Amino acid sequence: MLLHDPLPWDALAQLIDEDAVVVLGTLSHLHSLLAPSEKDKTFRVHHQSFLDFISDPTRCTDRQFRIDPTIHHLRIAKHCLRVMDHSLKPNLCGLQPNELHQDRFQILDCIQHGVSPCLAYACTYWASHLVVVLTSEVPLDSEAHQLLGRFASKHLLTWLEALSIIGCVDIVYASLDTVRKNTWPRAPILRERSRGDNTRGCVMEIAPELFNDGCRFIQWSSSILLSFPMQIYDSASFCPPQYSTFPYI
Repeated sequence: MLLHDPLPWDALAQLIDEDAVVVLGTLSHLHSLLAPSEKDKTFRVHHQSFLDFISDPTRCTDRQFRIDPTIHHLRIAKHCLRVMDHSLKPNLCGLQPNELHQDRFQILDCIQHGVSPCLAYACTYWASHLVVVLTSEVPLDSEAHQLLGRFASKHLLTWLEALSIIGCVDIVYASLDTVRKNTWPRAPILRERSRGDNTRGCVMEIAPELFNDGCRFIQWSSSILLSFPMQIYDSASFCPPQYSTFPYI
């Protein structure tokens, strides 16, 4: 009910890391509330008023059924970050060297199935779910901070590649900008590196800077992101050498 775009039951099971048969069995008993499509078993809420009801403590007084949207948006956001951590990799769709400089629309027929519905959802909406939490003044837990740190240090460019492939580049800047402005001002104070320290410190130390660099890179390279997924890596000169956690730069 809190998804921004309904997913087929098998993709939903993959997103929340549950057994697909269990998910389908559970949803199949809720036809009075959820309507499945005949084509791909995507379950949609019959009426938005139902979500309004079960998320309102003054109306739904039974705690067994009432949900806290903020808590569950955080859960979904962390699921999205885990999916990306597990699935994102350079050259996600196995493009050949002679395809690297073609327009994205010329190779779309060959690569459109290279990004699964679950991964496409995670890449598109992780920030939207996280922002609900951030704007509600609920602090992120340590796991969420760690997942954000891993995303910033390992998957920022592969995320851009995936969004370029599925044609969702328009959400990139807003996603990074909103998260960076609302996350790290409330994050724990991190130790400063001493001069001459060549060790690669805590991932969360560099995450804010990588998000900032990512926003600048997007502003400079929007045309590349739109049409040339594999040129993202050649253009990513923004990453300082001391932050070379990207295995593909």
